[in-house]
Amino acid sequence: EKNKILPEEAFFHRMLNDKKIISKKDLKENVLDIRKVYLYIAASVFFYMSSVWMPENRLVIYISYFFIIMTIINIIYFAANKYINNK
Repeated sequence: EKNKILPEEAFFHRMLNDKKIISKKDLKENVLDIRKVYLYIAASVFFYMSSVWMPENRLVIYISYFFIIMTIINIIYFAANKYINNK
């Protein structure tokens, strides 16, 4: 390209070859976070109310169920973790 608007090809190769390593602990702490319980509850209420307003859309109720399950998993995880740490 004569205007040189895009970066050099080596830039893209470097981006593709760089590996981002995510540990299992980092992933677990990202998904299972007590602050996200509030977000999950708000999302489940929003999607449930959306399913009430749009009863023909079945996907919205399943998304609501997903957030309810994530809320329950988070609460159980932190209750169990707190119980184990207090022993």
